[in-house]
Amino acid sequence: MRNKIITILVLSACFLGGCLPLFLPPKLLSFRYPAFSTASYSRIIIFADIPDWQHGYRIEQRFVELLQDNGIQALSAIKFMPPYTYLD
Repeated sequence: MRNKIITILVLSACFLGGCLPLFLPPKLLSFRYPAFSTASYSRIIIFADIPDWQHGYRIEQRFVELLQDNGIQALSAIKFMPPYTYLD
């Protein structure tokens, strides 16, 4: 009987301890670097992180075209970060 009570108490404590964060208000912390506090950006960069860089390039170009057709300035990331291979 004593083992059952201890088990119920431990399970209750774990359950309530796990659900407690659901009842507390979330804390959002942010930091803005002072040198960039007034910065504004006019273009976005599209980056396709897939192993086949040729296919990724086509995906990036297609997204850039779609965005530019809708009036959003965008660039393909492969122009700034060309593909490379690792050498051992």
